[in-house]
Amino acid sequence: MTSKRSMGRFTSFVFASCCLIAVSACQQTSPDEYFVRVALGANLMFGFAGAGMQRELATPSEKLTDAKTGATAPMTRAEVLQFKVDAVQNSYEGVKDLKPNNETKEMIAASLALHELVLTGYREEYKQLAALYDDGPAPDKIAATV
Repeated sequence: MTSKRSMGRFTSFVFASCCLIAVSACQQTSPDEYFVRVALGANLMFGFAGAGMQRELATPSEKLTDAKTGATAPMTRAEVLQFKVDAVQNSYEGVKDLKPNNETKEMIAASLALHELVLTGYREEYKQLAALYDDGPAPDKIAATV
């Protein structure tokens, strides 16, 4: 009887220990999660300050205007830019949520600085450029701005 009782206590102890380990492991950020948020999140900034963003503004994507007929229309440059800003802002928030440690502190700081630089550029310089495209001025005025 005592061996069954001690065996039950031991089993309960092992089960409780496993649950505690599982819960504490779930609260730690995995190296994969750091990589996804910091390194892969930087892919959202492709084309910034280069030909990629210039092409997106010069020839914007199409948007669906009528689901029944399938009609489309070009996106305004302000819409293109807002889409980019929203994506980079979400990525920035994800990086800010990471808990830095000795191994990740510099990586997180560099990623946050990059996100802030890109967001500032999109919200200031690219916003003005998008407005120029949407207002339809002469191409030489846009070329002078770029």
